[in-house]
Amino acid sequence: MGALSLVVDELLRLQDITEETLSWTRPNFFALRYELAGLAGPVARVSVNGIGSARHVLAELAESALRIDLFPLQRQDVPILRMDETNPIAIYHRSNPVQVRFAEGGVYEFRTESAFKTVLQTLEAQPVFTLEQVEAFPRWRVEMKLKQDAYALGDLPVLLAAACCFLVFP
Repeated sequence: MGALSLVVDELLRLQDITEETLSWTRPNFFALRYELAGLAGPVARVSVNGIGSARHVLAELAESALRIDLFPLQRQDVPILRMDETNPIAIYHRSNPVQVRFAEGGVYEFRTESAFKTVLQTLEAQPVFTLEQVEAFPRWRVEMKLKQDAYALGDLPVLLAAACCFLVFP
């Protein structure tokens, strides 16, 4: 895990971020790797790793590294695990609407407002952040606008990774 920790150490901690708007981008068109960054630098990286039945999504944040068993794409209930753990901390549920259900009880859902804008909210309809596609192929970019209290959520690292999966692998 040495190489992974070197990459994760380069990422900014969520507690050190105060920006309201961050952007998801695909820095290299030829790689299945996405990056969430603000003006101060990168906050998260999401990439596709492994082959065959071991293929998965790796989400790297300064706070933790997550494995998202997104493949096969037909899977309805996608486990989200901390690296080197076997019990999911959350389930990414592909339904209408798409939900993220935490083992500890929190549930969030993606509410699509238009072809280019989606809101992640609690079941009580409290928005956490909005996602708005501002550039398409080949310079894909999605702006993420976080609500004032979003950074205080302990679930935020998982929700950021789930947002990328929602955008890239619907």
